[in-house]
Amino acid sequence: MKKLVAAIAILAPFGVAQADSSVTIYGNVDAAIVSVNTIGGTTKPGGTVGVNSAHIIREDSGVGPASRLGFRGNEDLGGGLSANFVLEAGFGADNGASQQGGVFFGRQSWVGLTGTNWTVSMGRQYAPIDVIFAMIDPMYGLYFGNATTATNHAIYPTIGATATSGTWQSTSRVNNSLLGTFKTSGLTFKLMLAAGDENTRGTGQLINPSVNYDNGPLSLSLSATRLRQAQDSILATVKPEWVSEQIAGGSYTFDFAKVFVGAYQFIGPSNFANLSPAATVGNPAAAAYAYTWSRQRSYWFGARIPVGTGTFIPSIDRIDYLYKNSPNGRGTVVGLTYEYPFSKSTVLYANYGQTKNNSYANGPLVSTITSATVGVVPYGSTIRAAAIGMRHSF
Repeated sequence: MKKLVAAIAILAPFGVAQADSSVTIYGNVDAAIVSVNTIGGTTKPGGTVGVNSAHIIREDSGVGPASRLGFRGNEDLGGGLSANFVLEAGFGADNGASQQGGVFFGRQSWVGLTGTNWTVSMGRQYAPIDVIFAMIDPMYGLYFGNATTATNHAIYPTIGATATSGTWQSTSRVNNSLLGTFKTSGLTFKLMLAAGDENTRGTGQLINPSVNYDNGPLSLSLSATRLRQAQDSILATVKPEWVSEQIAGGSYTFDFAKVFVGAYQFIGPSNFANLSPAATVGNPAAAAYAYTWSRQRSYWFGARIPVGTGTFIPSIDRIDYLYKNSPNGRGTVVGLTYEYPFSKSTVLYANYGQTKNNSYANGPLVSTITSATVGVVPYGSTIRAAAIGMRHSF
């Protein structure tokens, strides 16, 4: 009897004896066969040194909703207050490897408190601007040709950051962050503050408010981010600059379709001489995303259209790269997707995406987490990807 009482006392804090708490295991497994073509281009903006075209057929994980395993917990504390947490790990269904740079709970890792119309949480969590992207992107940030990854908003602000840094994948998922949410009368307000690299230079510090308005078929959203350059992005002896992002857009649900429109801007640093070589051409993995332009602007339009028992999702996105001392770059991104649900849990999809760059643009083509690029993206190239895949959610 004494052993039984001792066992109950030890296990009670973990929920065994808690009738008012719960933990849910959830996840998603996504895999696809992909054909990728990279056609033409040059090694430098407006350059003359050509790059050979390339083609590859491969199996990918994360063309659609990225594969993941998660744990979601909630405990009723009484008086309208509850405690909650999320731990979510990403993995490749094609090879079983951890994603998000090998960080185990690299997708989400946070704990918080929730009241009647508010939530406060801290840890590694989605930035408000990232949530707004998903709300006003017709593909919800999924598949080749989606508007979210076309802007590379999680790459350019902290270019060169590694999985061990405090700014890894900002401004999409944000480490060392505190997030507050408040809801009232169709409005949702969010504010995120983050400590970034947590050093005396203040690198990686972030502030990100957002507001969303929902009223029947209409949804409108606005968000802005200010981020001090990451320590991996700049030389060790320079003062970090503030870079910024802004996004606005919305959707409207008609009888025949849900229509989306959005606009995004990224304002980069003013002094490119302060960028670390490891964050640009010195790092082959980051070289595809290195920038020498001062601003990037993106505008998109798309829809979700019921066709049969499935959904057809077209999207088109124009991206401008504004240089200080040369002609501007321009890219056009197109995405076409059809989702066919076998059941509530299993979906088959077909997807085509394309990025067409002018001679001063080297925008990549990226799905949820999978890049279609074969090697470094050439300036003036056209990148095409076609995928057939399926996902199962549980």
